[in-house]
Amino acid sequence: MTTTPRSRARSFDGAAALYGQHGPAALSVPEARRVLKPGGALAIWWNDLDESVGWVAEQGERIRAFFEAGGPGGRVAGGAGGVGGTASALGFRTLPQGLDSGFATGRVPWSRRIPLAAHLANLASHSAFLLLGAAGTGEFLDAERERLKPVFPDGVVEEPYVVNVSVATM
Repeated sequence: MTTTPRSRARSFDGAAALYGQHGPAALSVPEARRVLKPGGALAIWWNDLDESVGWVAEQGERIRAFFEAGGPGGRVAGGAGGVGGTASALGFRTLPQGLDSGFATGRVPWSRRIPLAAHLANLASHSAFLLLGAAGTGEFLDAERERLKPVFPDGVVEEPYVVNVSVATM
């Protein structure tokens, strides 16, 4: 959320924030509270792969292990961790401590069917893979393609997602 001029304080009826891999709610919620009118609503949501589904959880574990080991050949200093992982692994997929009071929460499951190549391209777009570079990313994705072919023999991946929504009146 971009900071608004002080003259805009307490001037909005509602604010919404969508989080992907883009940053912590801890930074934007105080700004939303500042600009919302009393009784204004704040909605925050995250759209994540549903790791209650076996193949998604297994893929998340492989990604975490890959980056925790430092990528291909252990060459990535410090590892990246968390890419495509669970809410607890990422740490910013839930409301930060102290911000959760007054929020009603819900979950909306959904899924989409996409070609395996599109699923892998989406993984490659995550910042940790982008920082890794083409060779290291390609190494992981090639191995992942071979692991997923037997799971999706028609080449179409059913990606299960869950949208986690939190709404509060300020």
